[in-house]
Amino acid sequence: MVVTVAGTNALTGEVAGTRLTRPQNYFVAPPQGGIDGYLMSGQVHPFVACGDVADDRMPVDIAVVPMKAEAFKHLEHKRRLTPGPAPWGEHFILPYGGERRCEPLYEDVCSLGDWDQDRQERFTVWLHGRRS
Repeated sequence: MVVTVAGTNALTGEVAGTRLTRPQNYFVAPPQGGIDGYLMSGQVHPFVACGDVADDRMPVDIAVVPMKAEAFKHLEHKRRLTPGPAPWGEHFILPYGGERRCEPLYEDVCSLGDWDQDRQERFTVWLHGRRS
């Protein structure tokens, strides 16, 4: 999942595109649980939902990229051969973002070629534009 806030990648704080890149600019779900903030101008800001229509609003664009069928079958086959916890990468904390950190992120153990970037779906959620 590539998450952008007002045109900025939520993880890297850089001008966003919707392509997956290395270093990792996207969330992997599962195992990623909550995502509670975004990086902008060197600061991590919390997500705050809109209330009134008159509120200052900014878009959060989410691009969901499916795994290619062959890659998913391979991952499932690997999971069946290796009993125990799912073969997800370790979680890590981004080396930037100031004092306030977002939820830990999970490393993608798949290659970028395992994701079908041509079939991504996108949607937009609106948040308060004011920063707390």
